[in-house]
Amino acid sequence: MRFRSFKPKLTIIGQIMAFGSAQFLLNFIMSGVQLLMNASMGWYGSSSLGVDNGGDIALSAMNIINSIIMLILMPVFGINQGAQPILGYNYGARKMDRVRQTLKYGAIAATIITCAGFLAAECFPRSIAAMFTDDATLIAFSTAALRISTAAFPLVGAQVVLSHFFQSIGKPRLSIFLSLTRQLIFLVPCLFIFPHFLGLNGVWLSMSMADALATFTAAAVALFCIGKLLRVDNRT
Repeated sequence: MRFRSFKPKLTIIGQIMAFGSAQFLLNFIMSGVQLLMNASMGWYGSSSLGVDNGGDIALSAMNIINSIIMLILMPVFGINQGAQPILGYNYGARKMDRVRQTLKYGAIAATIITCAGFLAAECFPRSIAAMFTDDATLIAFSTAALRISTAAFPLVGAQVVLSHFFQSIGKPRLSIFLSLTRQLIFLVPCLFIFPHFLGLNGVWLSMSMADALATFTAAAVALFCIGKLLRVDNRT
């Protein structure tokens, strides 16, 4: 080991920044979208619920829904973190069978988790909401909101795994694009369209529609790229 071996290399630093920028950009965008969501909740909550504190009730329900969604998605994020070194190493070694297997099992495991979360949210929404508050009005409102916002949740697991897959194999641009489809590209237009016609329910429906559209986009991109991986595997 020599001291000059520790000299920073701009190319390596650039690669690290590119790979990490996907999560940074996603968190930055999520903050802006959350501001839009809060504004929508305040505006449509007051008009839809017909009470003076309707906006506060809607915002409280949003906090409950976000907490439930994060509890369901955290195991999926753990699957992504565990699969990332396996995907990266085997992709670099051109062991595409292992890459496909890891992606397959990761997507299946994530889908099972989100399907379980979907069933719990649809079958026991009142019990779940009651874990966060004892306010009867807020529980009743959160019950309906939880069912609508998680309507497309069985699709979310695969979408999250696919978006992180491209980051693992050194394609941060695709990873950023797929992450932004769910959090920005589809969600923001839906927030301007559906609440205009459906009021507060349109805000919850926007979340489900963004999840579904983002999953279909991720599946189309993944099918194209996996086909290229298969051709690479055949040549090797």
